This record gives sequence, C-alpha cells and structure tokens, in this order.
Amino acid sequence: MRKIHYLDGLRGVAILLVFMIHAGGWGLRSLGDIGNSIVDHGKYGVTVFFVASAYVICLSASRAFEGHDYNWKAFYVRRFFRIAPMYFLTLIVSILVRQPDNWPPTVSIISHFTFLNVLYPRYANDILSVEWSIAVEVGFYAIFPLLIVATRRSVSTVACAAAVLSVPAVLHGGFKLIGDDLFEFRHYTLPWHAYAFLCGVLAFRYRDSLKKRWYLFVALAALAMQLIVGEGSWSGPVFAAVTAIVVIDGHHNGWSERVLSFKPLTFIGEISFSLYLIHAICISTFGPYLSVPAAILLAFVCQRFVEAPFQSWSKTMFRKPSSSAAAP
Repeated sequence: MRKIHYLDGLRGVAILLVFMIHAGGWGLRSLGDIGNSIVDHGKYGVTVFFVASAYVICLSASRAFEGHDYNWKAFYVRRFFRIAPMYFLTLIVSILVRQPDNWPPTVSIISHFTFLNVLYPRYANDILSVEWSIAVEVGFYAIFPLLIVATRRSVSTVACAAAVLSVPAVLHGGFKLIGDDLFEFRHYTLPWHAYAFLCGVLAFRYRDSLKKRWYLFVALAALAMQLIVGEGSWSGPVFAAVTAIVVIDGHHNGWSERVLSFKPLTFIGEISFSLYLIHAICISTFGPYLSVPAAILLAFVCQRFVEAPFQSWSKTMFRKPSSSAAAP
C-alpha cells in the first residue's frame, strides 16, 4: 500500500495531543478555561489514533471488503511485527530498570507479552502507563474479519452500532451490568472505544460518497464547540466523528490533506508509535519541555533501528519470489 502522507500527519497530531496532556499542557493551562479544555482533550489523541488505525487497516484489506481472497496469515504476522518489537523492547527496559521488588506481578508480565491483557484489563496499563491502547488495538485486530463480514452484509448496521456505542449512557450502563470489577477498568477495553474503530471503518466505506467540502467545516465547528464546552462524556465521540470526516476530506485532497501533509507533522507521525511508547518515560526523566526533543530523537532511532527492520522483514515473508529469467 502506498504511503499516505496526510495520515502520517494525522498521527503526528494525535501523539502531540497525548504528549501535551501527559507533560502538563506546556503552559496552555495559563490561558484559562479554553487552555484547560485544550489540554484536557489531549487524552483523545488516542481516539484519533484508533480512527486512523482502523481506516488504514481497512485500506490494506480492501480486497477482503470486495469479497476477494485475502491472506489473513500475512495480515496478522505483519500486524504483530508492526507492534511487538518496539512494544516488547519498551516493556523489557521498563521492567529491568526497576528494583526486583518493584517489578509488576508475574501474571501482568505474562499478560502483556502474550497480549492476553486484552481479556484482563486489570493488567492492561500497569507497566508503561500508556500501553492499554495496545491491548485495545489488538482486540480490534481479533474481530476485524467479523467487521468485514458485517459491513459487506449491511454497512448501515455497522453505522447504527457506532452511533449506539458512542452514547455515554449506553457504555456506562453496559459495563455496570457486567460488574464493578470490569467497570473500574472499562477505559482499557475494546468495547469502550469500539465507536472510534467503527468510525474508521465507516470512513473507509463512505470515503468515495461523502465528497461535500462543507462536511469538514461542520466537523471543525463541532470540535470548536466541544472545546468551548469543555471535556466531557461526549468528547470522545466528537473527536472520533471529526477525525473520520478529516480522513475522508484528505482522501479527496481537501484542506485536511494540505495541512496534515506538513513535513514536520508527517515526520512526527512516522515515529509516532515509538514516541507514544517512550514519551511518558522521557517526561519523568527530562521534565515536560526537554522531554520533547529527547523523546523525538530517541523515537527516531527506535523507529529506524527497531520498528523499520522488523516491518520490512515481515513484508518479505509472504512476498512471492520472482520467476527466474528464461535461459538463453
């Protein structure tokens, strides 16, 4: 699949939002209510990641959506090597730098390295303090083939599911019914964030039919209104819907494509996975401001020497060998 620069830029925005809130806002809170609102909404950078991730994964599996044969083994191997090398390395370093009596419980370590924390959210975020989103993402990978079947049968059903699951009262009520133990860790589960992934899937399915440029302005107006109102239970759904519209607008070479293709943003987006995993460690080590250049430099090194080699290798595993040249 060809590189789509504006999606890298979108990932760049997402990681900067997350970095901002974890670093204390970089002075924006001094601006009063609106500054506090902007910083508080930084947590929804992860929502932006989820929408963008679902959209990109749909693009890579477009043959499956069209009903053609698709190599699911290759899909899962590539997704594994997209995440695991840098994720496992960060986990190992984070554990080893601690005193042995401060190591996480063995069950947590096993859950992290086997991705079983997707089923045990209690152990989804107790090592790096940001890794819960990895468990949620892996959960999406697990159900992705089922989503393809659902959208091929009735895309409107998927749209309705996204709408229902975005209603805060529905989510809270559903988790309350399951039990208090799971309710405590609801933010670390796929059902809690399912609407974001579904928005990415819907953006893929409707990308060629939603061409009106005014959709983007309505979406940005909704985002501005949410920032004025302040962070609340509807912030996540608003960010997800706005991100989906931005993705579609970029697909049609609209303003989103031009703004998000800004090279510094696309660079940050290209290293966003490593940056996401290490930024909290850098903040605790270097402080809120020096951590920015330190984390970017370290993420660049990790992306180049950890992420990229494994991703390239995983792509060659399923590449058909070229036929040998005919003998003269």
